[in-house]
Amino acid sequence: MLMSTKHGTLSAMKIHYYIWVYVVLTIATVSCSQAPTVEIDQSAPSTTVDVKATETPPSSNITEHNTVSSLNNSNTNGDTSTAPPTPTLTPAHDSINAGQLALRNSNWQAAIDSYILALEQTDEDDELHLDAHLGLAHSYLRSKAMWTALETLETFEANHPTAYNIADAIFLLGLTNHQLGNHTIAIQYFDQYLEQYPNIIDSYVLELIGDAHRSLAKYSNSADYYESAILKPRGTNINFLLLDKAEVLQAAGQTTESIALFDLVANNTKYDNTRAQMDYKRAKTMVAANQINTAIQYYKHAVNTYPESYYSYLSLVELLSYGTIVNEFQRGLIDYHADQHTPAILAFRRYLSTNPDHDAQAHYYMALSYRNLDNIAAAKVHFQEIIDTHPNDPLWGEAWLEIAYTQWGWEDNYAGAVSKLRDMVSTYPKHSMTPEILFYAARIAERGKYLDTASDLWGQVADDYPNTKLGSEAAFLSGITSYRKG
Repeated sequence: MLMSTKHGTLSAMKIHYYIWVYVVLTIATVSCSQAPTVEIDQSAPSTTVDVKATETPPSSNITEHNTVSSLNNSNTNGDTSTAPPTPTLTPAHDSINAGQLALRNSNWQAAIDSYILALEQTDEDDELHLDAHLGLAHSYLRSKAMWTALETLETFEANHPTAYNIADAIFLLGLTNHQLGNHTIAIQYFDQYLEQYPNIIDSYVLELIGDAHRSLAKYSNSADYYESAILKPRGTNINFLLLDKAEVLQAAGQTTESIALFDLVANNTKYDNTRAQMDYKRAKTMVAANQINTAIQYYKHAVNTYPESYYSYLSLVELLSYGTIVNEFQRGLIDYHADQHTPAILAFRRYLSTNPDHDAQAHYYMALSYRNLDNIAAAKVHFQEIIDTHPNDPLWGEAWLEIAYTQWGWEDNYAGAVSKLRDMVSTYPKHSMTPEILFYAARIAERGKYLDTASDLWGQVADDYPNTKLGSEAAFLSGITSYRKG
């Protein structure tokens, strides 16, 4: 998957940058419930950021933790006269908390309204006012109102140059200007942040400076900043930075250096998609250096090794443009995984016509491609071809499952799907996949609201195949289904 940017296309690997940005943005709106860590939206994987990214102390906001600790200390001491008073939440606290909740729920306008209300409820020099001001800027950023966010941040900087959370404002000013294309100004703010608040998130800020120089086509400067970011501590995989540096070196015409970094990324990843991406990028680098034969070898490696990757599809397109002969089955497989189903079918047809001793794979992927094109009749023909002519193929059992799935999922023929699978079970009771197929037949019957049939089929799995991994579950489902039918 590619994402459009000002300097061309950026790989999906770079998406980590946006995830991290939201983490850092959250620092700017640590409201009256500030705790030692800030947690992102609960709907996403839990990510925490150390609040010490802002070196100044938090505002006098109230946390549940502090309140509980106060009560616990009071109980422990046994002398309520020495216990600190329990702070009282003000309307401004409530407004800021409401703003945070709205942000977590992606309700940008509600967040904006809540923070504006908090500003109206506080004095200009109140620390809660500072929280609300940055929270408002954050809300504008998240709602993509970038120019309004910039104006809000510039007002904050002008009115509160010594605020406890000015570090967040400086960072966000850099980020907002960068997003708006004001890259030179963004660099100035990022440099200011690094100078005034070093050794906190240096690697990430240096990366953003590298991105800004890259957007300005200052590739050598960009490479230097990416290198500095690589050498600083960070909590994420440096492959992203290695790739960034390799790409700007490539843009600067430093072929050998960029290839070495692409090699390093390929050797440092566990993901085939990344390896295919590195093959593709190395090939493009070689094309730019007019080393076409070497480029073709990289394209071929991606095509022959990583058929599920979209970068292999891009490599396939390049190979065909050079007139390179590609194995028809591999071509069809790559087209299938790239959702190019008509070209996939044509490639598989060519493969079948010249390979009479083929296995079931070409029929299997042709069937799936036809089904994705809503040509259900043709899909069923190829699944049936596997059943009829490839009884010893590993995909034989899968063909039974898929043809039944096609019947009920596309044709709403639940009874026909169950009957099809029952035929298989009665004909091949000893086949290794028979318990799974019988279990699936029961599930189809249940979905079709044939509860008597479903209960009987699950009971048959439990009775005939009690020692399989599905036996006990089938017994349970048979009983539950019997209960459901009354």
